[in-house]
Amino acid sequence: PVIDSIPCDTFSHFDTHTDTVVYAYRSNNRVICLDANTGATRWNRTGLSGNMRSGAPAVFDSLLICHDNSTGATQRKVTALRVRNGLTAWTSASLLQRLFLGPALSNDTIFVAGRGAGISGDGGGQINAINANTGAVIATFDDAAPRNYQNGVVVFGDNLLAITRNDAVDGFSASIQVWRHTHD
Repeated sequence: PVIDSIPCDTFSHFDTHTDTVVYAYRSNNRVICLDANTGATRWNRTGLSGNMRSGAPAVFDSLLICHDNSTGATQRKVTALRVRNGLTAWTSASLLQRLFLGPALSNDTIFVAGRGAGISGDGGGQINAINANTGAVIATFDDAAPRNYQNGVVVFGDNLLAITRNDAVDGFSASIQVWRHTHD
């Protein structure tokens, strides 16, 4: 039977040595932490940057990595919240593109893919590599063609995989881009 119903947009489930919790993005730029066994709210963070309604957060060490897919020039950030209380540890500078789907992690590097304001063919996007300890952008990966990165990045070994799209260039078809990263 359903214990309770809590509206949310996306969520991630994490099992640590002492806790099993669910982190959920909610409307109005909120992130909540729920006890996975009881459904009780551990913390509820409001007032975060922009739109947090696509993809899911990820956990790095004691930080919850959240992303904002808004279009405003002062938004489009990645924010690290402390998993125990939801307080902000750091917030990245505004990135050039909207961020879609959740961040990917490799060692102490966060990878997020972005696209412009439209669906496709609006100037392209890029992949950003961000230091998970500080929020500093440490590298960008960008195709010379104006392709958008509409999905999350997949990291395996020292390779990044991302699906790109530009209707004007590719004729309504997607491409898979493979990048090699060596900064970890």
